[in-house]
Amino acid sequence: MLFSFFFISKTYWCRGEISISLCYHPTADRLTCALIQARNLIFHKQQSVNTDTISIDCYATISLLQRHQLRKKTRTNYHHATDRNPVFNEMSVFNVSTSDLPTSYIRIVIYEISTTKKFEIGHCLIGNHDRTQPTSHWQQMLRVLRRPVIVWHPLKL
Repeated sequence: MLFSFFFISKTYWCRGEISISLCYHPTADRLTCALIQARNLIFHKQQSVNTDTISIDCYATISLLQRHQLRKKTRTNYHHATDRNPVFNEMSVFNVSTSDLPTSYIRIVIYEISTTKKFEIGHCLIGNHDRTQPTSHWQQMLRVLRRPVIVWHPLKL
């Protein structure tokens, strides 16, 4: 019985993964965040269906927050997912000074689109908002300036 509880808990909290590339250019005060791909997404529409063949539209929002205040928000194009691994290959560029980096972080939210409304599949926070694995991605980006750092992040609901 304990095993089934763990399985339900894990599927509720981990709604898939996204591959994110971060790159910071200090001379231009430019932070580049690229959403490359998602894998093993758990779609709202597909929860009752037990198949890998789907046809769902999804998109993502990439937001830069500084001191928990929204600075800039971008949205990707709609992507027609025929499996649970859509490829986004979209980039957002933010102007962030070096002095603002310690109080900044990025929030990425993946949405599923139905005919009447949208559902959040999951979200990911990357930066200095807390001390978790996404913080290490932020620190790697700051250590290797001007070069992209790619990491898979879990989506949480």
